[in-house]
Amino acid sequence: MLSHPVTTLNTITLIILRQLRHEKRIHPAILAQNIGKTLSDLEKIEAGRLQLSFADFMQILVALNTAYGPVIESALQHAALLQRRNWVVLGRVGVIEQDDLMKSADAFWSSEESTIPKPAGFETVLNTFALGTNTGMFGPDNLAPVFKYALESNPTPQDEFGF
Repeated sequence: MLSHPVTTLNTITLIILRQLRHEKRIHPAILAQNIGKTLSDLEKIEAGRLQLSFADFMQILVALNTAYGPVIESALQHAALLQRRNWVVLGRVGVIEQDDLMKSADAFWSSEESTIPKPAGFETVLNTFALGTNTGMFGPDNLAPVFKYALESNPTPQDEFGF
């Protein structure tokens, strides 16, 4: 029997931040230097092994030249999409032992798929839901590849009624 994949709102936010860094083509060492962290600490934060503090969150946003509002909105929209696809999204702060979204994101970013050019229609992880549409099996057509990969690689069980 399949169990529901599990993640946290914190993990969704971390993945959005990492996706933004990729979109802006900022090397992790440069971002780490800009926020006053070691590369090792930034890698641990991005991998969900070190808690993202509010101060670090704000410093990353400044370094990425990004407002916090769209990031929070995107995180909430992605959480809602995952929940509609039968994921369990925990609101708790902290690192959980088995985070299926982080596991999928790590697999995606270490795969050749992460180097494929952006799909048609995809601009940025921040405007995935800008059109207010949610058509198709995995949500909007312009869903960031890292989230699409996670949805495709984590089959979810049907509910008890089979629909």
